[in-house]
Amino acid sequence: MTDRHVTGVRRDGQGGVIALCGPWGSVDSASAIQQIQNGMNTYFVMMGGVRVSVTAAPGYNGAYLRTARSATMQNGLDVLPGC
Repeated sequence: MTDRHVTGVRRDGQGGVIALCGPWGSVDSASAIQQIQNGMNTYFVMMGGVRVSVTAAPGYNGAYLRTARSATMQNGLDVLPGC
């Protein structure tokens, strides 16, 4: 299992996350969701000096990427720059 620090995201025209990026390269959302669900890789962001995991959350149209609930309740992926 590889632990990947996410430093940027790629978005579609509606603002949805379609890829995660970091010093390790990039991965499309569908692959990242599958890797998280299968325990192949973990992804995380740093928020205020605190490590926050990226999770595959259930949604109406299938799973989507977001950060684990934190004290701020903010999705850490929303504040990352593009890649």
